[in-house]
Amino acid sequence: MIEDIKGKKYKVPDKFVKYLLDYYLKRNNSMRKFLDKPKSKKYKKIVRAVRGMLHKITGAYFSKKRGLEKHASSRERMEFYNALYKKIFKITGKPKSILDLGCGLNPLSYGLMDVNAKYYAYDLDEMNIDEVKQYFIKNKIEGKAEVANLLEEKTFEKTDIAFLFKLLDIIDFKGHKNAEELIRKLKSDWIVVSFSTLTLGRRRMSHPRRGWFEVMIERLRLSYTKFSEKNEVFYVIRNTQLL
Repeated sequence: MIEDIKGKKYKVPDKFVKYLLDYYLKRNNSMRKFLDKPKSKKYKKIVRAVRGMLHKITGAYFSKKRGLEKHASSRERMEFYNALYKKIFKITGKPKSILDLGCGLNPLSYGLMDVNAKYYAYDLDEMNIDEVKQYFIKNKIEGKAEVANLLEEKTFEKTDIAFLFKLLDIIDFKGHKNAEELIRKLKSDWIVVSFSTLTLGRRRMSHPRRGWFEVMIERLRLSYTKFSEKNEVFYVIRNTQLL
């Protein structure tokens, strides 16, 4: 079933697909008896449902292009990467260490950051991580790039700054519990969270503001600065959990 869910499109660890499958079955326990009946309609329904979750998390953001142009979110930021990093680092100062969760191909914009920082990059997509590794080697960037399930990872490196670009919306398929747990785990002095202001169908959202997120970080007593760039809203958060 894991192979049927992944098909040829999704290059993610089997362990993560099993995580999503287990999540689905916990909420649809009656479907378990169809796991070994690949020709049944119920089996195909399970495959479609879990693949839909996987698509939300990974598949909606990729094209067939290479480099920063390959990843939809990175491609959108090409017009304002320079301005984006200047705005962020004006608030946080230039970092000497960066944590990038759900990184996609964002690390390939390192040359636009004007920093000398150790870089830790994590993503589910093996092809993205392979490309980031090659980029780090070619440009002699200290750090690492690894495939990881961010929903199960227990600890992350302590860094000056953590990037969570367009990540929280796609890991929150069970309310906002995952988002809060992830924020609480981070040991970075600053956390930069972004959200798209467009739907997956590329239409502008009627209500792009993430009120739930603002309520959450205020409840956690974290201070933040908010600004927008094109189709994305950014929150630059001082991680006062560490103080």
